[in-house]
Amino acid sequence: MAKKLLIPLGILLLFLLVFSFSFFSSVKNFNPIGINKAKNVPTKTPQVPEPINPQITQTAQITPADKDTAIPITSVPVVTDAPNNIRSFNISLKDNIFSSQKIIVNQGDVVSINFAALDKASDMSFPDFGVSQQVPSGEIKILEFQATSEGTFPYICNTCDDPKPRGEFVVVKRS
Repeated sequence: MAKKLLIPLGILLLFLLVFSFSFFSSVKNFNPIGINKAKNVPTKTPQVPEPINPQITQTAQITPADKDTAIPITSVPVVTDAPNNIRSFNISLKDNIFSSQKIIVNQGDVVSINFAALDKASDMSFPDFGVSQQVPSGEIKILEFQATSEGTFPYICNTCDDPKPRGEFVVVKRS
């Protein structure tokens, strides 16, 4: 009885090995555990360089006009060869002033903002996108949303004293 089971199990095991080898060898650059095959050492995480110029890629060339425009700290495709990017920004609030008064992205981009309340509990709100984040003093929280509508929209601190700090969120139509 045991011998009758060994033969089908052996065939099944052989089939699984052949299928796995053929499948994974056909997947380009498949590396499930992050091993550099040439040196057999873990691969390094790539360093994202600081943006050299603040132009928005994959659209008409948009260059911030002044120092108050936020420059993305990263801008990577959502998925390989996708037209939309994930754009990350560092924005802080101190003395009722946002560190950048303008953020520029492409329509369809996913926006990720690392928001820091430097001197008091604050919030950052994008009312036209239904996004708001409360941040205790001295902390950083992340706001994430997709820039779905083209246009210029306000962002504001609703919990700040008057005059409330404001900024412009500019969404450019993808060409």
